[in-house]
Amino acid sequence: MSLFSLDISAQPSEWKMKTYDNGNIVVNYSVEELTDENGKKVPLMQYSAVTIDSLSMQKCISVLSDVPKHKIFLAEGSSEILKTVSDTDWIVYYYYNPIWPFPKSDCVARMTMSKNDLNTTAIFSLTAAPTLYKERNIERFTLYDLTYEFNDLGNGLVEVKTTTKMIPAIPVPLWLVKVACPSGAKGILKRLVNLIKKS
Repeated sequence: MSLFSLDISAQPSEWKMKTYDNGNIVVNYSVEELTDENGKKVPLMQYSAVTIDSLSMQKCISVLSDVPKHKIFLAEGSSEILKTVSDTDWIVYYYYNPIWPFPKSDCVARMTMSKNDLNTTAIFSLTAAPTLYKERNIERFTLYDLTYEFNDLGNGLVEVKTTTKMIPAIPVPLWLVKVACPSGAKGILKRLVNLIKKS
């Protein structure tokens, strides 16, 4: 497993924008190649995806708090809570079982929730914590920063925004990450909104 000694925030980023669903979903993204401490080239993927829809803030918070449902909008193998630290702090586990030829991988992350005083904003933040769960003999994410932000705009409208900074746990060609990044970000956001609506 590669650990990164470089200062990722100091790397130059070339950001691009793509819109979907007649401009209702906006994705800003950047994919660049970095070198880890072992001299291996790895892709760093960053994006933000945002949309506004008719949603209930209560349902938004309820769906994100229900970690086993994360696999639905992430479109991955499984998602579960390893430990509930408090009402706003969890250790979560994601298991990824992609299509051939990509190998299986997993992610252990600490998820925290924060709200503003008016309960009009809720933010769920996930940060990789690879050592908090036993190794499973598959590749594990070491850089995985992900946030889900919900902002109540009034009149039944909620702005939903996801932001991500990650390095894939498994080797993925840079060109493939560049192609898949914006549509992947859109897909997660769209599935999340649909799940909230159905809840």
